[in-house]
Amino acid sequence: MSRRANRASTEIALINQFFKDYRINASISESGSHVAGRSYIVLAIRLGAGARITAIDARLDEMAEIVSAARGEPTPVRLRRLPLALELPHPHPQPAIPNPVLRIRPHTMLCGQTFAFDGSTSDEIVDLAATPHSLIAGTTGSGKSVLLATMLWSLTANTSPTDLRLVLVDLKNEDLVPFASLPHTDILAASLPDAEEAIARLHDIKERRVRHRSRGERIVLVIDELAELARLKDPMRQLASILAIGRSKSINVLAATQKPLGAIVGSVAKANFTTRLVGRVMSGDDARVAAGVSGIGAEFLPGRGSFLRVEGMDV
Repeated sequence: MSRRANRASTEIALINQFFKDYRINASISESGSHVAGRSYIVLAIRLGAGARITAIDARLDEMAEIVSAARGEPTPVRLRRLPLALELPHPHPQPAIPNPVLRIRPHTMLCGQTFAFDGSTSDEIVDLAATPHSLIAGTTGSGKSVLLATMLWSLTANTSPTDLRLVLVDLKNEDLVPFASLPHTDILAASLPDAEEAIARLHDIKERRVRHRSRGERIVLVIDELAELARLKDPMRQLASILAIGRSKSINVLAATQKPLGAIVGSVAKANFTTRLVGRVMSGDDARVAAGVSGIGAEFLPGRGSFLRVEGMDV
């Protein structure tokens, strides 16, 4: 048996004993579990008579303490509901292979790889025609900046500048700077006044396309950090209008925030971001605002590139 399979068997035994100690009529099914080589370990849960999922959910913190003690490092444990399973971060994660960047279609973005319940992998692609607006949320250490860069590099590597224009708003003047020299980029706004002007110009383009019933080349507005922009009333109002109508006018929005607070981004994010990529956040409330639905468990993610993709009620 391999070392990683031995580790998984040990952790399965620990968790099954945990269920017994807390009188939860459930067990880990070793045959239905797997070790995803690059990302995480999935442990399938088999519920016995009278067992409730809420009983497991309520004990996740205590379960994480036991697994953390066995590993000798902090290890979050997340509950997956469909199918019912526990997710633990892989003790030695590896980055996803970047080759798919070179084979995706124009106007699409690579946002990672998914490990299915049977251990198989698939590329996660965001198609700007089908899912026009995306929100990335995650605290420091979640991998938010790397994810944003991966999506932009994959988009620009496979889409001609004649078909794609970028408007970049980087209020930290940091993560989007490498994209300023690309032939696709029209604007890099690194201050609040510049951001206000850039969004106003894009709003005017949207209004012009509405009046003339035209579409034009695709324009992607990229914002990092959305919470900083929320300090400005007019740009947020114009952004809401772009989000509401932009899809039909070939205008897309890709926004990132490490502060998914309801009072700051909730009103804009509530209905208009068709795709949410939620990494580790500080609390369940932050996870709910970022995802638009409750109970996804993003506060239990390990960070370092682990994200949940949320579209509507699907996670």
